[in-house]
Amino acid sequence: MEIWLLFSVVSSFLYAAWVLLAKSAQTTGTLHPVESQFVCTVTSLLFTFFQLYKNRNIARFSSMPVKGLVRAAGAGLATGVAGSFYNAALTDGPASSVAAVAGAYPAVAFVVNVLTGVEPLSPLKILGVFLSLASGLCFSFA
Repeated sequence: MEIWLLFSVVSSFLYAAWVLLAKSAQTTGTLHPVESQFVCTVTSLLFTFFQLYKNRNIARFSSMPVKGLVRAAGAGLATGVAGSFYNAALTDGPASSVAAVAGAYPAVAFVVNVLTGVEPLSPLKILGVFLSLASGLCFSFA
């Protein structure tokens, strides 16, 4: 198995744990969605600092290209706003349905990338878009 595929599979299981734990924090832990998101974000930030320290990448901050920093900050903002909507959705919706619909973002990213000329059309990826959307719908109505 290629390493990127192994990491993707591990990531998928960890995201599933995130869904279960975030839903549980709101239902059995009675946290407000914003409180849950705050705790998740702080914990994630602490883990990121640990990784930077472990890999000795802290000194690189002074030489990072501005273009990369701006795009990474935009990605962070998008993640924060998406997490806010995600946690709010978990408050009212079933965890598996919320995860399936929110998990359709690769299909959305592919469509946006094609429309902006970043990625070429591919029959197999078009099929993947339809299957991803169908999966989200199946989990939503089940």
